[in-house]
Amino acid sequence: SKRIQLFSPARSHELHLFPDAHPRARKSQIDFELSTHAPTPDLDLTLVPGDSLFIPAFWIHHVEALSASVSLNVFSEAPAWTAAERLLQLPTPA
Repeated sequence: SKRIQLFSPARSHELHLFPDAHPRARKSQIDFELSTHAPTPDLDLTLVPGDSLFIPAFWIHHVEALSASVSLNVFSEAPAWTAAERLLQLPTPA
């Protein structure tokens, strides 16, 4: 089984994410196992064998294995991601 903690994109500043140029880009600088100041998740749940979970684009997650387990990630195009990608390709206004 696994404990999954989900955080809204609106709360990303609370997680102290490494910047995109850093080797640990978009990962939290908080040690969730040791910190007494970790933010409270928006959703905290436990998955058991056979469960699956859809995590929306830009939601931040922390996973803790509670027993031996295997994970499988499948990524799909999200409308928000595609729109952001197009927006970032536009020329910078002069």
